[in-house]
Amino acid sequence: MYFGKENKKFTWGQTVQVKKEAPKCFHPSEIASICGITKIKFDAMAQKYNSNIGDWLYTIEFTGGTDMQIPECYLEEYEE
Repeated sequence: MYFGKENKKFTWGQTVQVKKEAPKCFHPSEIASICGITKIKFDAMAQKYNSNIGDWLYTIEFTGGTDMQIPECYLEEYEE
């Protein structure tokens, strides 16, 4: 996992919301916390997440304790 500051939009521990336009499998509109950050470095991973090599992939944890990996393009800052 990578925790540096290399042009990523979110940081570890930040509260985010899954965009309402995100595919259903990513739980649109739900609130979560960033608990892992990885840069997509291989074609197979890019294809799996419909992303590009060099994009950021976040592990997010929902309030119920479940987690998932999600591309940065489907996340937005949470505004209370």
